[in-house]
Amino acid sequence: MEIQTHQYQIEIYRAMTPQQKYDVIQSLIDTARTMKYAYFHSIHPEWTEEYLKKAVRDWFLYARS
Repeated sequence: MEIQTHQYQIEIYRAMTPQQKYDVIQSLIDTARTMKYAYFHSIHPEWTEEYLKKAVRDWFLYARS
């Protein structure tokens, strides 16, 4: 079942135009930034919106794997 699902996903991605692939990736990035913002806000409720946005931007800029 997993192999069939994986193959189906590959077929979908191969059929996408470059713009569609870009849109999917951008959506994932936006979701990750929104989640990181919510996390920072939950542990630092005293931070201003401007500072939270800067913290998220910096976190992604200097992130390492």
